[in-house]
Amino acid sequence: MKNSWIMEKKPEYGGQSISERIQSNGASCLSNKELISLIIGASTTKVSDKNLETVCELVENKNISFDFLEKIIGEKKALSLLAALEISNRQNKGKNFSISSPEDTFNLVRHYAFNNEQEKFIVIILDGGHKVVEHFVATVGLVNRALIHPREVFSRAIMLKATDIIIAHNHPSGNLDASREDITTTTRLCESANILGIRILDHIIFTENDYYSMREHNLF
Repeated sequence: MKNSWIMEKKPEYGGQSISERIQSNGASCLSNKELISLIIGASTTKVSDKNLETVCELVENKNISFDFLEKIIGEKKALSLLAALEISNRQNKGKNFSISSPEDTFNLVRHYAFNNEQEKFIVIILDGGHKVVEHFVATVGLVNRALIHPREVFSRAIMLKATDIIIAHNHPSGNLDASREDITTTTRLCESANILGIRILDHIIFTENDYYSMREHNLF
């Protein structure tokens, strides 16, 4: 069929299908288009070549959202692709990444603000040399509101025996100013951190293009 991407199609690679090539040579030998076709299962259901190209462009330009993906390839495929991309982001963004400034933090987390209408509250766990051990989304809130409980922030840090963390969240509105709720939440978390023997080095508010450091502005 001309309009569907068939995984078992055998073009110019010595007669090998995509599945045969990945078994013989590993996933690194495949193009982005081929990898995406495997993730979303384009071989078992009809996905037009045009839609597959559109998805590839979105992924390569890092301009991807669930709502738009769902319209193109359906809910299950969109969820599978976003999950795979998030794993990749977590593995690559934190690996050997040291934080020495608010800008470093911003560069680590800014992708969470892309095409995002919800606040995401992110925790960055650091080792003694301020290298990133792990970072994760602790909670997702409504527009302009993220509800944070200390256990969601500190449970992983306690498990990893970390002494330093950085917290961050995006403002979908584009306004970088710290709200009264932001300040109250930070103060409450700092009180909990002191009891646990963990330092909160900074709280970064960010959008796609800029950031605001609450520590630099002496807000805690």
